[in-house]
Amino acid sequence: MIIYYIAIGLVLVTIIILIIYKKWRTLLSFLGIILVIVFGSILIIYHFASAIKDKCEIHREWKIDNYYIVEKQCIGFSGPNFFPVYLYKDGKEIDKSFIMDSSCIVQFVNNKKDTLEFDICEKILKK
Repeated sequence: MIIYYIAIGLVLVTIIILIIYKKWRTLLSFLGIILVIVFGSILIIYHFASAIKDKCEIHREWKIDNYYIVEKQCIGFSGPNFFPVYLYKDGKEIDKSFIMDSSCIVQFVNNKKDTLEFDICEKILKK
């Protein structure tokens, strides 16, 4: 973090010196180079962040009462696949959960902070 402050300080000192000695062409060139470095860094960070985000596709789906449950198969930057389960009602995501291996029961918390328990094998809502 200290290196960041030192770099900012050096840039500001350079700009002040160029203004004092009225070196306008040099000042504009210097500011142009700084802008290219800053925007280039932002672009590189953006592309790196988008490359490491999770990639998901729908794995299984269930329609129980007026709820829609979607299990997605996702892969992150590293590691094995993981399977988040999303609960939707009227097209809006209500909660996200995970199903334990070899279990038919999945629990969600709705907007009213009530626990909704679904049996996805028998396709019923247990309250």
